[in-house]
Amino acid sequence: MIDVSSWLAVVVVTAVGVGLSYFGYGVAQTVLRVTGAIAGFAAGLFAGSYLYPVVAGQQHPLVFTLVAAIVGAGLGRAVVPALGDLAFGVAGFVVTSLSVLSVLSQERLVGVVLRAVPSNLGDATPVTVLERVVSAPLFTDPNFEQAGLIAVVFGLVGGAVAMQFYDEFVVVATTAIGASMLGFAMPVVVATLDTDTVTTTQATEFSPLWFGVVFLTGSAVELYRNREKMTVV
Repeated sequence: MIDVSSWLAVVVVTAVGVGLSYFGYGVAQTVLRVTGAIAGFAAGLFAGSYLYPVVAGQQHPLVFTLVAAIVGAGLGRAVVPALGDLAFGVAGFVVTSLSVLSVLSQERLVGVVLRAVPSNLGDATPVTVLERVVSAPLFTDPNFEQAGLIAVVFGLVGGAVAMQFYDEFVVVATTAIGASMLGFAMPVVVATLDTDTVTTTQATEFSPLWFGVVFLTGSAVELYRNREKMTVV
């Protein structure tokens, strides 16, 4: 006899996994737009209801607040997805710069950071660690300053490349999440169809085969469906 609640949980995980694996790009963009619209609407509502009367020293018609909220929703819907692209570009810049700087400094930068962290992690606050890193002799070395300039140049290139391939990253990331969910869910589905029961052991088994099949097919489907927005297709 199949436990209804357990079977329902498996069905939900499977459905979400399929959705993320084969429709994740569209879902991600929709979530960003909806989130941006909600945040913009709330910001416009706050500005129209509370901020404007405080700054201007007078009240205004309710229609002004509604217009501010609608404008805020429109701006948020447009800006938040763009911020995701920008954030990925910044992450690419930071990762590339630090990687190049670590290589050019012959990994001395990594040593500085490791030595800045106290042996007792309970005493490791962000401020104290940052102070120890900044005060390291490495940062006064002229060769390190030149390496820093080179790292910035490479970082700009890395950031530009990251922004160029942002859509591909969204496809791969959402597909990987969905494939991971199906990697856990599909063995349970198959076993349940055979035994008419859902067990804890089955629910903790991960199938690399299911993950690989779903990840490859999901990535291919997503890249082809959204090929007009992709760089590699």
